[in-house]
Amino acid sequence: MEESCYISNINQPKTIKSTYDLRIYQNLNYMINSSLGSTLFLENEVINYRERILYVVDYMLKLNLSNLDAYLNSVKIIFNYKYNIPVYINDKIILISIRNIKDYNNIWINYINIEKLVYSNNKTNIIFKNGEKLEINRSINYLKGQEDKIINIKNYLKKLKYW
Repeated sequence: MEESCYISNINQPKTIKSTYDLRIYQNLNYMINSSLGSTLFLENEVINYRERILYVVDYMLKLNLSNLDAYLNSVKIIFNYKYNIPVYINDKIILISIRNIKDYNNIWINYINIEKLVYSNNKTNIIFKNGEKLEINRSINYLKGQEDKIINIKNYLKKLKYW
């Protein structure tokens, strides 16, 4: 009798293309690239996708009728920001990157779910609203600069709504 071998799909990551509702990401804390694609750390669960995080961010923007290239180009033109541009998807999902967005080791953090920042030993500990902690190699000043950019982008978008 021959033995057959097959690979189970039980632990395989799903594709983000099956998701059409941004509400499931409103409790996103952060996301990273992983060996199988990407891992999203939400308040109460972890989701794995086949696609890398840059694709996930682009897809989230597409659900809002935009894309990452168009968004980044627009922000560069309007605000003259060249690097480290926060991605404002909606009032519940505002993403900041810790490294260059194309860097495999980049981490995207949902600014909205940050509860507190603690700086020690040249590292910043991010404490999220659910108590989860993430240590990054960036200063609090970097994150404060990101916050200033977010405020400018948010105010600009608010003005557009009243246009």
